Amino acid sequence: MPDVTVSANVDTMLRAANNAAIRSAIGLGQTDAPTFLAQSLTNNASIASGKIIIGLDGTNDYTIQAYQGATKVGRIGFNELSNNIVIAPFADTLTVFTGGIALGANKNTVLLRDGADGILAQRNGTNAQAFRVFNTFLGTTANEWAELDWKTDGTLRLGTNQAGTGAIKAVNFVVGGTARWGISGTTNPSTTGHLLATTDNTYDIGAATANRPANINAASSVRGEYFSMTSGLTGVTRSYLQSPSTGVVTLFNAAGNDFGRLQLGGTTSAFPAIKRVGAGIEIRTADDATHAAVAASEFYGNNGGITKLYLGGAGVVQTVSTGYFAIASSATSVFAGDTYLSRSAAGVWQMGTSSTNATADLRLRSVIQQPPATITPANNGDLVVEATSNTLLTFKFKGSDGTVRSGTLVVA
Repeated sequence: MPDVTVSANVDTMLRAANNAAIRSAIGLGQTDAPTFLAQSLTNNASIASGKIIIGLDGTNDYTIQAYQGATKVGRIGFNELSNNIVIAPFADTLTVFTGGIALGANKNTVLLRDGADGILAQRNGTNAQAFRVFNTFLGTTANEWAELDWKTDGTLRLGTNQAGTGAIKAVNFVVGGTARWGISGTTNPSTTGHLLATTDNTYDIGAATANRPANINAASSVRGEYFSMTSGLTGVTRSYLQSPSTGVVTLFNAAGNDFGRLQLGGTTSAFPAIKRVGAGIEIRTADDATHAAVAASEFYGNNGGITKLYLGGAGVVQTVSTGYFAIASSATSVFAGDTYLSRSAAGVWQMGTSSTNATADLRLRSVIQQPPATITPANNGDLVVEATSNTLLTFKFKGSDGTVRSGTLVVA
């Protein structure tokens, strides 16, 4: 560089037409034009300690290099052929990725334009990538971050993570600036991993007639105040299932004021159903065409007793609290002077024509008896047969005066 004595305004001097050599020598341009900065760069084979150098670092690699002592400790570089920018602690050549930014000593974290305008990609061959946004970073003590990453098994993960004493944070799904759904962390609520609606009783899963999930599979339970059964694609509610109190289940129609029948196993006459009829029930075929069969070892009615038993058509058998059966030809004639069957004593039945147990006729084709060896008539008017021996039958009759009289019949 020639010796120059600065004796006037520096700006005026550098803009003077005859000072182009000065501008070129100090790196302000390769021509006289003062409207840009340019530097004629050459490969720097050796750099003095403690310098920041702008120059070539290999073929077509333009870099800003930092040195500590005689060791290169970092650089920002640009390759004019691959249109890459690399930021690294140290490297001898730039990354091979085209049109991207490579970070790190091995240049294996790369951001680049991915084939079209407005698309930013992070990729590196077959190496799984990860992206983190930190909430806190305190070295190794209490770190919390969100991450989007690929695992080696091909699984994409989106969520939160932590290290040290950092808390496990929740993840919320936000629509229109409002959190709608979330996966809980350790701070809200105190247990982790639950899928929660951020506002109680507000958001649905699926719609009534479209965008519905196919099935909901649960290992434990499905809870709710009501369970609604719809008519398929129309989404119209047909029936409700509700539990109004502990151990009580109620079936409703859509209006919530009635119920028809509960079909068991199918919808045709080959299957049974339980039908509501007023305040009672009937066992019907599932298509409600007729009554269905019922088999049971015991029947219990009100307070342990059956009050009415209909035997086809209009015939009725009915019991009453005084301990007898009333048998009539129709429901309206019960207790109206027809036929009654009652318990007289332990092991003794009697039949009458009124509720006062007045005696009535018994018409049978045949009677088979097993008379006891000894027996005494209990009531006035009773006649009994006693098998006194294999060849002797004794007849005993208790008269209206209470006296028991007997006679015998010898049999051969």
